Amino acid sequence: MPVFRYYNIQLLPSNTDEIGEVGEVGYSNLMGKLKNNVTEAVRAHQLKVFSFQLRNDMLFAPSWIFIQDNFSYGEFIKFDSAGEVKDLYTDEIEFKGGPNSTSKKYSFRFVFDHARHIMAIQESDKSGRLPSENVFIDALKSFFKPIIISEFYNYELKIIELSSGDALEAVFKDAVGYNRIEVEVTFANSDKFVDEVVSELKGKNVHSLAHIEKSASDGKMGLTAYSTAFLNTAKTYGNATISYVVKVGDNLRRKVFHMKDHPVRTNVVLGAKDSEDRYRMEILNSIRAAEANSRRNVSPN
Repeated sequence: MPVFRYYNIQLLPSNTDEIGEVGEVGYSNLMGKLKNNVTEAVRAHQLKVFSFQLRNDMLFAPSWIFIQDNFSYGEFIKFDSAGEVKDLYTDEIEFKGGPNSTSKKYSFRFVFDHARHIMAIQESDKSGRLPSENVFIDALKSFFKPIIISEFYNYELKIIELSSGDALEAVFKDAVGYNRIEVEVTFANSDKFVDEVVSELKGKNVHSLAHIEKSASDGKMGLTAYSTAFLNTAKTYGNATISYVVKVGDNLRRKVFHMKDHPVRTNVVLGAKDSEDRYRMEILNSIRAAEANSRRNVSPN
């Protein structure tokens, strides 16, 4: 059953006093420009050059993209560049790959919601897995960079994987105290769903906010309203680390929660009779549910 992960892709105005949001049209144009670059790379047989280099001589790239009115869809591929195949004992060359040869190729569906600026991408293809969060984000940034330089030079690209509200709620439920809270959030691309604090970041042109609370070295603390608000916001617009204490029997044990290790992951069922068009709509619907999970406001006990 295909599993999808979700990435909040934002073009943030460099100066919110002078520049407006790109909006749904802007994100459609961003994907349209990427489509043009991918199409040209494929036409010229230069996809290997266009690709992002991974470890173990693997490459990663979008291979095709289609643009609809309110969403885009397509496919990323991870592949190798087949070189020489030698005999184990004689070192004689048995096969020599050409410029377009590959011996491993994995495909990952994606759907990008222009209004929500969230991308759903398939996590695995049989034995092939999507690159890790940080590597995938670096790859996306490399594909978008020339477009932003030429078309969106007054904007800053931020890409954040959506984190699970359920995971943060589990920490709040289990914790009997906290040692350290560290949160970083950016302002939101739209005020439609965000709280007053994050809206103020945008209004003041504050692109990043870091917040730390910590107890005495051998003590534990409760959560302030600030940290609770920032932690909830970070699930969609940032990241956080929580050092906390749980009770195990009669003892206390310290645990550490890294928000980025708990992404929203959704099984999107591919029925035997589903067409690709119908399945894409299911993936698009899953973006709405993933966003709701990430945005869900949770409170400590």
